[in-house]
Amino acid sequence: MNLKIFLIIFVQIFLPQKAAAKSNKINFELATINGGKFVSNKNFLGKKTILIFFDVECPPCIEELNSLKEKPPNLNEFNIVIINLSPLKESKVILAYLGLEPSIEILKAPSNSKAFLRKFGNNSGTLPYIALLNRDGYFCLAKSQMFNDQELKNCN
Repeated sequence: MNLKIFLIIFVQIFLPQKAAAKSNKINFELATINGGKFVSNKNFLGKKTILIFFDVECPPCIEELNSLKEKPPNLNEFNIVIINLSPLKESKVILAYLGLEPSIEILKAPSNSKAFLRKFGNNSGTLPYIALLNRDGYFCLAKSQMFNDQELKNCN
């Protein structure tokens, strides 16, 4: 196959998928773990947002949250939101133990957490799961570990 044909096929297959993902704005409104208020995705517009899906019975989740304590300085430019899939009583203890910064918003996942995870591209329910939204609230990227600097930079 010559290069020109390869490039035409590549553009037809991959660019529309990228554009479709860019147009995926995910709306949500969830309660804080303290139960005092509801927070929606609109609260996070204007800054890139890192959503961390977490469960206390998931050792890799605890490790990922522990890594936030040593977060690089550039993470201060982001909203960091933890979506808690654990029973509320247990999670408050774990999150207090981790001593996460008060600027990190911790929200309680809806009762149908698997459907909620699917909205962010997680069809298997694997945790930890981390999604990245751009400043306008559009879905950029998701994976099972924290993003590297280049991935954070490329989300526009």
